[in-house]
Amino acid sequence: MTRGTPRAGARGGQLRRIAQRRARAGQPAGQRPRAPLGARPPGHRHRAPERHGAAAAPRPEPSAEKAPDIQAALSVLGQRDPAHDGERPIDLRGVRLADVDLRGADLRGVKLTGAVLPHGSLADTDLSGADLRGVSFRGTDLTGADLADAYLYQADLREADLTGADLRGANPAAADLTGAAVEAVRVTDTTDFAGAHRPEGDLPTAGPIPAPRSPSPSAPRNGTAGPAT
Repeated sequence: MTRGTPRAGARGGQLRRIAQRRARAGQPAGQRPRAPLGARPPGHRHRAPERHGAAAAPRPEPSAEKAPDIQAALSVLGQRDPAHDGERPIDLRGVRLADVDLRGADLRGVKLTGAVLPHGSLADTDLSGADLRGVSFRGTDLTGADLADAYLYQADLREADLTGADLRGANPAAADLTGAAVEAVRVTDTTDFAGAHRPEGDLPTAGPIPAPRSPSPSAPRNGTAGPAT
């Protein structure tokens, strides 16, 4: 007895089972089937392409707070012997230190360009000949400081106390002196206030420097007359 020709549906199912057996035979045990080319694994998050030339997020402004070890180093720096500096001046450009205490320090010729030293204490500090362009001394105590021949172009001196400071020969051109105390500041005709901002309108002016007082001759004692002339 001869078998009839199998139907098309049965033949299609048989071919699928044969293909599945062949596929399993060629796949090692325990290995997961590979994902189709271009397919993303589960949980994949699409990452937006980076745009060239896009502005980066702004970085936080560095703090001007000082650490104790920095204050100690500056104290030693201010008490050093400048005779050992040689021809290379101290370079502190761009330093940021709030509430720094350098009272009476010897910082002659130091480079402090662009430094930020707000609300510090630099009373009686020697900054003669220093490069102080763009420095921020806002609210800083500079009473009696020696700023002779210092370069203070565009310095921020708002609310600073400059009482009795020596600005003879200094260049505070384009500096901001808003709210600064400028009583008894010593200046000369060479002190350059060109373009300085002082809403109060009372910039220091050059005046005669008082001569040192000579000691008065002592009076004769016990009514005795002095030497005859």
